[in-house]
Amino acid sequence: MNSADQYDIMVNEYHHKLKKDSPSGTALTIAEKIINNSDLKSEIVTDRLDRAIEPRELHVGSIRGGAIPGTHTVTLDSAADSIEIKHTARSRGGFALGAVLAAEWLKGKKGFFRVEDFISESLGGVN
Repeated sequence: MNSADQYDIMVNEYHHKLKKDSPSGTALTIAEKIINNSDLKSEIVTDRLDRAIEPRELHVGSIRGGAIPGTHTVTLDSAADSIEIKHTARSRGGFALGAVLAAEWLKGKKGFFRVEDFISESLGGVN
């Protein structure tokens, strides 16, 4: 994105009405990954904005309602077009399967691991 500064980037997420945190840890992790890999954004803003967003700010929007397990969208927007990267969970079963796969991956390992370690090794070096 650094070479495509005509695009602004933002994160939005939807979760069920009983979810207690807002924004979710996943949305904040996505925002941190963007900040850590961008020369254009340096600050995450999660509050309601009653002003224009500053160029260095990455806004993370959060909506709660219904029974939505989780939807996260990263949007890159310019005057010419918009690009969206979106993940929609259809049930909590996918989260449970991920936990089981991570537990199987941990078997026999020693030390402290992050979910990024599991994903990177499982997907062949993707961070």
